[in-house]
Amino acid sequence: MGAPYSFIMRKTEDVLEAVVNKKKAQLLTGVTIVKSFSDDALNVPRLEIEAFSATPEVIGSEVTGNWLVEVRLAVVSHYKSHTRAQHKKWTGAVEDIIMIDDMATIVNNLSTVNDFTLFSGPMGWMPLAGTDTTNGVEMRSERNARAYCAPSTL
Repeated sequence: MGAPYSFIMRKTEDVLEAVVNKKKAQLLTGVTIVKSFSDDALNVPRLEIEAFSATPEVIGSEVTGNWLVEVRLAVVSHYKSHTRAQHKKWTGAVEDIIMIDDMATIVNNLSTVNDFTLFSGPMGWMPLAGTDTTNGVEMRSERNARAYCAPSTL
């Protein structure tokens, strides 16, 4: 069952990257997008897109083919080369994405990602808590959400 689990997580990351590029690319100019399943270098500033949990939907004894996927979008920058104001601007762009209320409409009409359905309604896309941390070198702002979705090919 490893392949379907990995597949839906990768698809979710691809979808979020496409939404970022469609809705907020101009605000994230100079920010590298890195997905957890990629081999991209971890440059700064960067936006990390990580699907870190996927739970199949089970109703009774039936696995429906739908998934609850939890995702994290993290803005990472360094004090050495970026101001707090720049970091806040990038984080604000990510927060705007997390809080999109018609996410299902946007996602399901993307021409760049096929075979993925995000269900509508409050369970389709749900913003979750986030955190902001610093360690004197790095600023990191994480924003989380849950997607109720399915690969369309199932």
